Amino acid sequence: MWVWIAFVGMKMHYRFLKHVNGYTAIMVNLYNPLHRSPYGDIVNMRIGFEFPMKKKPAKMNAGR
Repeated sequence: MWVWIAFVGMKMHYRFLKHVNGYTAIMVNLYNPLHRSPYGDIVNMRIGFEFPMKKKPAKMNAGR
């Protein structure tokens, strides 16, 4: 069964290590009319890490 909810909040990015970024998000559940949300609390917090990957340079076609 699908449960419709709506979160509103703030997100902050920061550098954790030289090549690792982190983020923290604090969100408030504003819409939960049937009280069947899988999130037990009204206020939720998420913490995560991002590992940027280097892109390979594109090959140039010199023969065209």
